[in-house]
Parts: sequence; structure tokens; C-alpha cells
Amino acid sequence: MTTHLLHSAVQRRRRRWALIALVALLAVAAGLYAALQGLRRAAPASGAAPEALAQTLDRRLQRGSQVPAGIAIRPLQSAAAAAPAPASSSASTSAAASASASAVASAPTPASRSAPRPAADVDAAELAESLCDALAARLVRGSGLRVVPCRSTRAAVAAALDDAGLARLLGVRYVLSGSVQALDAATVHVRLTLREVAPARVAWQFDEPLPTAQLQGLPARAAQAASRAIGLSDGAPEEAAIAEHAYLDYLRASQLARRPTVPDKQEAYRLNERVLAAAPDYEPALYLRLGLASMLSASRTGPATQGSLAQVEAAQQRLRDDIRALGQRMVARDPASWRGHILLLNDAFMHARWLEATEHADALSRHTARHPGVLRIAARLYFSAGYLRQAQALALDAARLNALDAEAYEVLALTHAALGEPEAFAETLALAVQMGHRRIGVPQALLALRRGDSAAFTAAAREFAESTAAPGGWAEPWVRGVLEPAARGAAAEALLGIDENERRMRAELLLEWVLLGDTERAAAALQAIAARPLARWAEDLWWPELAAVRQHPGFARAADRMGLAALWSARGAPDLCTAAGGNRWQCR
Repeated sequence: MTTHLLHSAVQRRRRRWALIALVALLAVAAGLYAALQGLRRAAPASGAAPEALAQTLDRRLQRGSQVPAGIAIRPLQSAAAAAPAPASSSASTSAAASASASAVASAPTPASRSAPRPAADVDAAELAESLCDALAARLVRGSGLRVVPCRSTRAAVAAALDDAGLARLLGVRYVLSGSVQALDAATVHVRLTLREVAPARVAWQFDEPLPTAQLQGLPARAAQAASRAIGLSDGAPEEAAIAEHAYLDYLRASQLARRPTVPDKQEAYRLNERVLAAAPDYEPALYLRLGLASMLSASRTGPATQGSLAQVEAAQQRLRDDIRALGQRMVARDPASWRGHILLLNDAFMHARWLEATEHADALSRHTARHPGVLRIAARLYFSAGYLRQAQALALDAARLNALDAEAYEVLALTHAALGEPEAFAETLALAVQMGHRRIGVPQALLALRRGDSAAFTAAAREFAESTAAPGGWAEPWVRGVLEPAARGAAAEALLGIDENERRMRAELLLEWVLLGDTERAAAALQAIAARPLARWAEDLWWPELAAVRQHPGFARAADRMGLAALWSARGAPDLCTAAGGNRWQCR
């Protein structure tokens, strides 16, 4: 009996490690964010006047006075014939991408396991969201236009602005707005208006009742008409239409996927599988499958977390294979497919195929039809590899394309911090928060620590410490130990008492040991995590606070094990390192 229990415990633990590896993979897979976009940011109110903020963006993003052709899409208004259903709650993301990984990786609360709403309970707001996102995706694909999607313009800094103010803030020339009204169970009335801000004119309008099943062709119609109105050609390859019943299942699945409950997502997965049974090559459903699989796996209710350990590992490998295969397929069909490129970049990054990933990113950065989500992933890739200036340039380009992209400012802030540019670090981090970014406790804590602001450090460090499901009682003594050298012994004792699960989830406490000034333990932590799948922790390598760790002999061994040394030999030394001969590197 005892042997059986021990074996079961080991199996459960190994399964959890497999799940952690999967979550690490999916955490950076911002290419899945289309399926995760129901987890919307609840942006704080803006503290700066719109014009002052626009001027800050002009300066920080080095924007010129020439306004390029670009479209900002406002969230579509919605109305129903009957009383609307209660609005579903939403949580923060972070993309593409940012899928956000932290929200995906969090276990659901008991309340989130409540029963799904009945199939008839579909409100116009969900339909409007789906259509809004589809319009943005199709406009980007067709004309190469710079498009700021509705999930960005929901931010508080943008929501209250008129069209002229929104266009000024974002540096675009056109604003698309509209509404979706549910006339009955099978019919909607869609109104869309594309306005040029200066000179003020209506460039294109759409105002029609449609059977819900015909919404499938509306994004292409709208993109083609809007492109003509602007004077551009639309060259996107079109998705083949699927049967009406399959499209209605897909539409329903995409709406359920936005809701926060696990049963809703399980029902979305079931419906989406029915779509793929009828239309196996339908890319939107293939894409949605990956997003739902990642969310259900993170909640331990999906196919990649069920069954024996061998079955779990096989399911996880299939999911990784599916990510790469779908990315390859999307790019082969449409070389400008930003979703496909994001999937491929993430796949190469997570498997430490650094040279392949950086060459892919280089090719994309030269492409004229660039997308902020792709640029952000490329920027994180270069930042993790130590090419800080290149990462900064890519993140800056991403913010120029979408000045409401909070994650672009986060990456910019990281590069400024690593390069020792304190004023730019503080300003870009503040912009990330203002644009609605949440869960950036680490850079906020480090900024506060550098400024000697104990109260701000304590608040941000607590947020960072509580970012996993069960942080236990180590957070308070650790925070005290960082601030008070005399308390570091007690802090170290608290960290040593953290269980193995929590330690792995927190990247072996690399940053926690660094901030306590314990270089040896931090170097040991780096060795422990160097052999695992890459994740966001790789960005922590270049904080100034890790200078002593980068000079430790263990850093070179970890860099070699991660494949970074081979990349540096092929592409040249990263910004904070120099070649020391014989594939050896000295970093500062």
C-alpha cells in the first residue's frame, strides 16, 4: 500500500512537471492570443490629458508629424432585441500574446467552475467582439495597413476620445466604428463606418441586416471595400467558406471561449471539434483549438493533462507538434500570416533553436507588412539572447505600429533597464501601466528598489511573490530581507523552506536569491533551470542586478547549455558580453 501511494505521488509530481513545461511553452505563445482575447485588460483610467500623452508618445516613439495611412478600430457597440444577458467577467492578458500567460497559467477559482450558460444565451456584445476581432485580422492580412484593433482601443486612455483625438493619439488617419444589433435568434443588423479624420469625411459605410451565418464573409467584404476607399489593393488569400451549420458552431465556440468558466471552455472545445470534423482544414478553428487546449491544460482539465503520465506527455508533444505544423501551414498559405509567424517564432524559441529563430525574426523585420505582435515576440527573443539594442529597436517599432500596445512598452522598459537608462526605463514602464498593463511586479519592484522607495518596492514585490497559486509564508520575510541586510538570514531560511513545486514555478528562485545578494545560490538556480524549456525567465538574465551572476563561472556553463554560446559564436557577442576565445565569453 505504501509503495503504491509513493508511486502515485511521484506520478502526480512528474505529471505536474510536465504541465509546468507545457505552460511555459504556451506562456510565450502569443500567437494563440486570438483564442485568448476574451481575457481583456481592465485598463486604469488615464492620468494624463490626451494631448499631453500624445506629445509624450511623439517624443518617446520618435514619431514624425507625417500621419501615415492607418486604421484604429473602435469596439463595436451592441444591442439585442430582447433583454441582454449579464455581461461576462474578463481578466487581464498581456498577447499575443501576448496571449497573457499569467492569466492562462492561473488555476481557476471555484466560482469559475460554475455551469456554462445555455446555448440560447448568446448576447450581441459577444457577437460584436467576435466581428470586431475578425475585421482587424482581415484588414491586416489584406492591405498591409497598420491596424490598431478594438481590444487596444478599449483602453481607458482611448475609450473617451473622439475620432480626432483617437487618431492623434495613435498616429492614424482613419477610424472604423459601428454596431451589431441582434434582431432575432438568426439575424443581426450590422452598421460600419470608416471615417477619414483629416479632412473629415466618411470613406465607406455598411448598413445591412444579415443572417448570422453570413457574418462569415463580412470581414472580407469590409476589408476589400475599405481598402478601395483608401486607395489600396486587397491581396489576401481568402478562407474557403464552410457550411453554415459549421460556421455557426465555430461562432458559438469562439464566443464561449471568451467566457471565464472552465465548463464554457470545455463546451467551446467540443463545438470546435465538431467544426473540424466537418471542415478539417478550417484555419480559424485549428487556431482556436490550440488556444482552448492551452487554457484547459493550464486549468488541468484539458486533454494534455488527463490520463497516465505517458498519455499526458504524448498529448503535450502533440500540442507542441500542432503549434509548429499550424504555423508552417499558415505561412505556406500566406507568407504575410502574422499568426503563423508568431507560432513559428515561439516554437523555435521554446526549443532553443536560437539561430533559426533569430534568422526568422530578421526576415520578418524587413517585411513591409509588419505586425506589432510579431515584432514584440522578436524583441523578446533578442532580449533573451542578450541583443538588447536590437530588441529595443523592435519593441519601439511595435509601439509605433500600435501606440496602445502595453506589452511593447514593457519590452521597451526592460531594454532601457538592462542598458542602464533609468529615465527611459521609468517613463516606458509608466506608459505600460497607463496603457493597461498589469502583473509587471518585477520591473516595478526593481525600479522602486533602485529609487530607494521601500513602500513601492514592498507593494510590487508582494505582487511578484504572490504571482503563483500558493506562495505560502515566505513573501514577507523575503521582502524584509531585501530591504534590511540584517534580516537576510531569516529571508534565506524562508526561501529554503519553499516546496519543490513552488520553487520550480518560480524559476528556482533566481531573482529572489539575486535580490538577497546571494550570488552562489542564484548561480545554482540558473544552472537548474538552464536545461528546461525556455520561458519568460530568460529575460531576467540581463537585469543589472544579475551582474555578479553573469560574471560567475556558472553563467557561461548555463549559456552554453541553453545554446546561447553557439548563437553568440554565429552572430557575434551580445551587448553585455565580449568574446574571450575558445567559445568562451565574459559578461558584465
